[in-house]
Amino acid sequence: MKNLSYFLFILWMTFSSCQKNEVESEECSDDPTACGCPEAPPDCDGEGTGGTLSGKVYVSPSGSDTNDGSESKPFKTIQAAANNADPAKSIEIILRGGTYESKEIKFRTSNIYMHSYPGEWAVIKAGTDVEDVSSCLWFREPGTSNITLENLEIIGGYYYGIKLESNWDDDRSVPFADRKGISNVKIMNCKIHDTGRDCIKITPGCKDIQILNCEIYRSGVGIANKEAQNAEGIDNVNADKMIVRNCYFHDIATNALYAKGGAKDCVFEQNLIMNCGEGGLVAGYLDTDAEWFNTTTNPNYYESINIIIRNNIVVNVKREGIGLYAAIGAQVYNNTIVNAASDDGSSALMISRGEIYGAPAGDKHPKCKDLKVSNNIFIQAGSAQGNMARLRIAPDGNNEIGNNFYYRNGSMTFRIDKNEDDYEEFDGFANWKTKSKMDGTSTNADPRLNSQHHLSGDSPCIGKGKALGSLLEKDYDGGPRSGNTDIGADQSNNGTSLSVPPVVLPLGTKGTGGN
Repeated sequence: MKNLSYFLFILWMTFSSCQKNEVESEECSDDPTACGCPEAPPDCDGEGTGGTLSGKVYVSPSGSDTNDGSESKPFKTIQAAANNADPAKSIEIILRGGTYESKEIKFRTSNIYMHSYPGEWAVIKAGTDVEDVSSCLWFREPGTSNITLENLEIIGGYYYGIKLESNWDDDRSVPFADRKGISNVKIMNCKIHDTGRDCIKITPGCKDIQILNCEIYRSGVGIANKEAQNAEGIDNVNADKMIVRNCYFHDIATNALYAKGGAKDCVFEQNLIMNCGEGGLVAGYLDTDAEWFNTTTNPNYYESINIIIRNNIVVNVKREGIGLYAAIGAQVYNNTIVNAASDDGSSALMISRGEIYGAPAGDKHPKCKDLKVSNNIFIQAGSAQGNMARLRIAPDGNNEIGNNFYYRNGSMTFRIDKNEDDYEEFDGFANWKTKSKMDGTSTNADPRLNSQHHLSGDSPCIGKGKALGSLLEKDYDGGPRSGNTDIGADQSNNGTSLSVPPVVLPLGTKGTGGN
């Protein structure tokens, strides 16, 4: 009897060791590609030899996942190429023209370059009505790096078109030094649109993200945004060194793009933003949750640190054209803002303290500090319900706010909040200068823009800008800013102006078309 018991024990141990990575069936139902599930990729748990593919791998709608991924025998699904990538090497995933279904395509390895086959156009499409398909493309492994997406169209996702993941949300007891996300990412010449909520979601701890020459539009079309009303073009929460350049944002449900939660050293430049349900260019935001801040490097809970916003054109936004919330060291130069703050309670230029709730030592209300806002044009329609500018608690430090143009066909209104319960709304640009102690060198006059939101030949903004040297070498169109600097995103008479909105290409996108 003892021998039988011993035999059964050994048999049970052997069976258990063979099944050591199997996970609960409910988890596999939610994500069949999770480690231990039937569709898990090679080396999912880091214990195997991993995938073996590197170099050029081909995918085609007419291929098969039983193929080897060569040009003559391409895979059918992008997931098959991703699953078989050698984690120690680089892979170039080349997509033949056509449409690929995404059931949430997951990437776990570094060194990925994915693009359309030359002369063709690949479309990757996910639905917006199935929560398990939360993103069209999900870069899910914190710590992976060197990702490039080029010449692709990315559609849908219950929440996001593209999500860059971090371990910030996994265990909030992880020391800040050990928190990490996806890094060194380039998204170039892509269309990202018709997403459930945000077109691009970047989580805390990610860094070195470049989004270049993309067209980003129609965020928030899914059921996930019906009640939330939280659907940005780009939502960056505490991801440092993000550059967004030459992108065309339009028909965005809420804000075109923001960098908040302590995001540091970001640059927004030479972008075109049209038709947003809320704001255009936003540094920081109100009420970011305290848990997303790195309080080791940012103990004062600044929302935005050392951002540069320059040479952008913003047209038709219901709230702020430029918003600065608990921003320190922000530099905002030569932007052209047209028809901003159409909604009541908004302002074309917003300078505000932050409101961070749930911090361990109590709620935080950091003020803006050391702002530089010069050479910008702010225009409101006569029917606009919002203010031209609002100062919600005066900023700290040394601030240089001036040499801007403000114009409205009719009386301009302003608002200054001294504290939560003490504010004043008033008319008149002279009153704004006196009460705010800002914009002493700014002008209230028609900047005379043409139909393309560039300076007309008789614009009073020509040659009147503040010289900024290397901070301002190009204008919106990519032309040089030589000689006397103009005010606004355009430098007159320096070459061919870009079309606003951009010319539609027969294949693909070049964003604004700038350089």
